[in-house]
Amino acid sequence: MVADTLRADALGAYGAPPGSTPHLDAMAAEGAVFDRAYAPSPWTLPSLATILTGTQPSEHGVWRLTDVGGSRRPLLAEMLAAEGYATAAIVSSVLAGPQWGFDRGFGHFDMELAAGGNRGITGAGAASKAEALIASLPEPFFLMVHLFDPHLSYERHPGESFTEAAYRGTLRGGEEIADLRARMDGLDESDRAFLRGLYRGEVASVDRAVGRIRAALGKRNPGGGAALVLTADHGEEILERGWLGHTRTLFDELVRVPLIIEGPGAGGGVRREAPVSLDMVTPLVMGWARPQGTATGPPDAGPVPLTVDFEPVRTDAAAVAKRTRMRGVVEGRWKLIVDERSGTTALYDLHADPGETRDQAAQNAALVHRLISVLPELPDRGDG
Repeated sequence: MVADTLRADALGAYGAPPGSTPHLDAMAAEGAVFDRAYAPSPWTLPSLATILTGTQPSEHGVWRLTDVGGSRRPLLAEMLAAEGYATAAIVSSVLAGPQWGFDRGFGHFDMELAAGGNRGITGAGAASKAEALIASLPEPFFLMVHLFDPHLSYERHPGESFTEAAYRGTLRGGEEIADLRARMDGLDESDRAFLRGLYRGEVASVDRAVGRIRAALGKRNPGGGAALVLTADHGEEILERGWLGHTRTLFDELVRVPLIIEGPGAGGGVRREAPVSLDMVTPLVMGWARPQGTATGPPDAGPVPLTVDFEPVRTDAAAVAKRTRMRGVVEGRWKLIVDERSGTTALYDLHADPGETRDQAAQNAALVHRLISVLPELPDRGDG
């Protein structure tokens, strides 16, 4: 399962208030949690390509909206189909669709939920489709479920109580992103709290969908044995740094994502602290897919690469504000971010400064120099 725009810290298993995500937390308690999993980029195309190929953007070649046709590498569904698996996908966004080649290898590829754009997509709809497929697909099967709720626009869900009852501001939920960004400078702390409450409600919808999917798998395989992976393509900034949405930076609210695995060899309640990249997902699943296979995860990894080279198709001011080109790397407690457009370099101690507010580059010149030598590559576009 890939949840679009799901921050790690929105889950109880990653520090959100207790009771926020009971089904995801149950999955974490019974499986393995990667505490510091990183999406390779803060938006869907390059990250989903990494999840489904096991390679970084520099290898799979998906960087921008104009990179139609998809990855240069085989997709997970193609590999599993070659192993004799029935393959199916439920996709909730056009960015996960055939235009970028993400349908390759899938015998059944359902994009009905994405037909209406970003509004009104709920985990409940995806869960209903997943339940039907889980009941009908032949063994062995691979099912990818792409959930979309936490992506803007943030919509209200019946019965949710994450927004403050005493809120008296002008926001109502469901506002278009362009409208919210136009009003960002005028939003006060109560408005920000309201938006974060709406986001938590959207995450709760994902949580309920995960609960239904886990239950359906349990019904089909009452003795256990089903393998399950939950992650996200990227996170979300909710005005922590004066912006709303994603694509623009490599701070943790955008690139640190949940990664929870449940299945043979995953362990129960295991937590892994070393930083890892989502390029581990495909080899993890392929480890399960082969005879007597288990998913134990990779050894403690070295530097984890981060990149973003986002060039909007539109030319209006709001779109141009999202233009960005950055490289980063996480190694142990440190994160280095190089902004290629401004020419600036920043170093953050993620243990002492998890909010990434204090640049330590000047005090650690030798470390900066070494980390620069392992920065990931960006494509040569001839535009700096």
